[in-house]
Amino acid sequence: MVTLRVPLLVIPAGYPRRLAHYYPNFNSTLNMQHITKWAEPLTSGAEVVNVMRRAFTQLRNGRPGPVLVEIPWDVCNEAADISSYKPVFKTRTAPDPDHVKSAARELAAADKLSENKTFDAQVERMLRDPRAVALVDNFAAQWLFLRNLQSINPDTRSFPNFDDKLRQGFRTETTMFLTSIIHNDASVLDMLNADYTFVNDRLAEHYGIPNIYGSHFRRVQQTDPDRRGLLGQGSILTVTSYPNRTSPVLRGKWVLEKILGTPPAPPPPDVGAIEPDIRGATTIRQQLESHRKLESCSACHTKIDPPGFALESFDIVGGYRKAYRAIEGKERELGFGKNGQKFTFHNALPVESHGQLGKRNFADIREFKALLVQNERQLARNLVGQFAVFATGAPVGFADRPKVEKLLDAAQPDGYGVRTLVRGLVTRELFLNK
Repeated sequence: MVTLRVPLLVIPAGYPRRLAHYYPNFNSTLNMQHITKWAEPLTSGAEVVNVMRRAFTQLRNGRPGPVLVEIPWDVCNEAADISSYKPVFKTRTAPDPDHVKSAARELAAADKLSENKTFDAQVERMLRDPRAVALVDNFAAQWLFLRNLQSINPDTRSFPNFDDKLRQGFRTETTMFLTSIIHNDASVLDMLNADYTFVNDRLAEHYGIPNIYGSHFRRVQQTDPDRRGLLGQGSILTVTSYPNRTSPVLRGKWVLEKILGTPPAPPPPDVGAIEPDIRGATTIRQQLESHRKLESCSACHTKIDPPGFALESFDIVGGYRKAYRAIEGKERELGFGKNGQKFTFHNALPVESHGQLGKRNFADIREFKALLVQNERQLARNLVGQFAVFATGAPVGFADRPKVEKLLDAAQPDGYGVRTLVRGLVTRELFLNK
């Protein structure tokens, strides 16, 4: 019996320099000099098995660092690839050693993983693995910018109710939400309008959901249509804000890039930032309207600002609001801090969340989401692109577009199920040959 002390990575030739993309914490804990690498040519499945035996010998002897077995494409025929380094992508954990050994035997004997049915079955098995939750957490950290959540510290004068428990609750909610969508093969539209979420008592209190007790997270019905889907979750609303104010520009750019997959052009180098009016005398909408009068800014901000305006009903920590907060003013309102202490804040001008998406008007976040879900195929196309970047480190190029459209055609009859899209991606050249 071999004791697996360090991971065994079986990858196609040419991947070593991109190993950090498949192996977590690689950059911070290891470097390429610690990798045992077999560079001699491998011309048959039998030679691959012999190399694996040598690799396990190294593992048994406790050699430091991961052991890398590099197999040419014409030998591995995608089999060793799907057996080992793909699970590392999906779960961000070490491959199952028993599965690696059995896959090696299959490769040497019959190369069955090259058959479509066996290939699909292995992908489905890995997607159903409980360890796949690590995939969702890492994917959400990259795709949705959740990695930035840890470094954001909202202004405590205006938002004393924010604390680390709320921060961690935000991330857990989004991770469990996306995990549920993938596990149930829910439609890509559920990411925007699902009528459920996951909360504990702290998060439920923040959202105004009654009768939730205990620190454990559980699935609950989301009865507020404004809160449904990713766009109503505190994690998204916090990472798309500044510490002292919301930003329709940040949020609008995020929606275009992360949800619609239509990123705007970069701003001109000589355009300055908009500073908030802390007195509450002018709203950010009023300031941006003046900004859009500049010819160099109008073209981009006409696209960026409206999605951001739709999210203005939520403050920088994801709380619902009807008016902006200010450090001074006549109207006061009572709030509660993170330890239950009372505090007062001032209401400034009312929030306006209306706008125009293309040539279609919307009055609020509810109508905005209704417009987004009308473009189901583009939402699915963007999700495939985001997964491809996460899995391969390379964006979808012009030459890849026909492959993406073929994948979408296959997923359309089932309503663009998210797990169907992921499974379709990892079983196609768009993923295997990157």
